[in-house]
Amino acid sequence: MKKKDILKRYELNKLDDNTIFIQSKEFNFSYTKADSVVKDEFKGHYKYFGGLQCGFNEESNEYKILEKWLCEIAENSLNY
Repeated sequence: MKKKDILKRYELNKLDDNTIFIQSKEFNFSYTKADSVVKDEFKGHYKYFGGLQCGFNEESNEYKILEKWLCEIAENSLNY
């Protein structure tokens, strides 16, 4: 799996300052900054809320790699 092949064409929708949705024909990914939606006592415990839907098994290395790449795009787009 190559990053340039998987992420060749995708659509990015920034819904607000904390939430982004990234999609292509291979995946759907939503990302909301966790600290923007959790109670104060849970701030700093979670990276994001959302998820990835794709053809890879959630436990597979491919899934984890794709999720990492998409988190990087989301964080850069939201000026994390």
